[in-house]
Amino acid sequence: MTIDFDLIMLYNGSVIILQFKRDILDMKDITELDSKKRTSSDRSWKMLLVFLILASVVFSVYYGYKAYKQYKFNKQWQSQNEIAEANALEYVRDKYAIDAKVVSLSNDEYKSGPNDDYWITRIYNTVTLESDGHKFNVIVKWQERSPEGCDNYYTYEIEEYLKQQISESCHGKTAYTIISEYTKVNDDMWASIDRSGVYLAKDEHFDGSDLKGVLKDCKLFVETAVVDTVFDDCELFDMFAQIDADADFYSFDTTEHLEAAKEVKRTFDMGIMEYAPYITDYRSIHDGQDIHRDIGVKTKDDMLFRSIPDGHSESDASVFDKAAIKDCDNIDFYYSYNKLSEYLSSPITDGYIVSRDGVWGDVCIYYPLEKLKDHDIEDVGLAWAESSARYGIIRPIIADEYAVFILRTGLY
Repeated sequence: MTIDFDLIMLYNGSVIILQFKRDILDMKDITELDSKKRTSSDRSWKMLLVFLILASVVFSVYYGYKAYKQYKFNKQWQSQNEIAEANALEYVRDKYAIDAKVVSLSNDEYKSGPNDDYWITRIYNTVTLESDGHKFNVIVKWQERSPEGCDNYYTYEIEEYLKQQISESCHGKTAYTIISEYTKVNDDMWASIDRSGVYLAKDEHFDGSDLKGVLKDCKLFVETAVVDTVFDDCELFDMFAQIDADADFYSFDTTEHLEAAKEVKRTFDMGIMEYAPYITDYRSIHDGQDIHRDIGVKTKDDMLFRSIPDGHSESDASVFDKAAIKDCDNIDFYYSYNKLSEYLSSPITDGYIVSRDGVWGDVCIYYPLEKLKDHDIEDVGLAWAESSARYGIIRPIIADEYAVFILRTGLY
């Protein structure tokens, strides 16, 4: 309520009465308004309470269902594991007349994964067993009791027998051999198993009489190194070609160089790249082709080089001959363009260009340490450039008498 100041002075009494009455009216309005607010507030709280109760019920039902579904899933997984274990133990008792204990089941690693619903539908499981300290795998069904299956029980014996045959094919020389294999079986089986090793069916055994027969369903990888040997033609090499094995045989000039190559740690190969100049004979078996040749190390001025094809190149070992090193004098351009000329201010050799003739792969450059005796090896590098945007300097690996520079496909 608004009243002018002059009106208050002239009509003080009436104003007071008027104000008093007005206050009563205002209080009435306020009381009614507060009552409405309380009614509205009570209604809002009731609605919120109803919503919270409904939400609580929905969440309880949802998570209760999830918990029940997970419980059923776990029970089914456990039941199928028990079936797989029983099948595997019965399988080895029937085939080998041995008692074994269960070590693990391969499908278990997927149980808590994002695709666990998929894995529980797979037909097969791999059960790892142990008997008298010998671990091996048995592939069996895990949704139903079944005598079917296969196993890699003989893998160790087969590998040892194969190493013996390799040594005999190398004129009885002591051979350092790396063997890796996996068995090719139907897709349903491979979807959920560890396929490393030589797997044989329940009615198949290995007694050393049919090496080709037990390896026919395998993808076999062999790398062998010996000393001072010539790899003559033999039945073993023919067999490797017939079963489409990937096999490489290297003969080193000395035991020291072979041992040094073995010290180079990789997933599956020795230090062949680094110690290639010391390899005196080489036999390569890939894609059914058995090729006997030298290792492919070539000479250019004071250095040696070797082109190494990768998986995108032809499998024929003759691709080693398709790369060449030629004289070149424009490497300075790429470095000066990037204002890095100071890195080439003290050249040790001339410039060269590597021509690969369409063959992809690494290139190894071997430079004699004797030629670097007046230089600090820590300051020596091989400068390379493909364009003004792709260039770099590679530090050497020391391999006996050589500083070895490896130009990787990803860099080069």
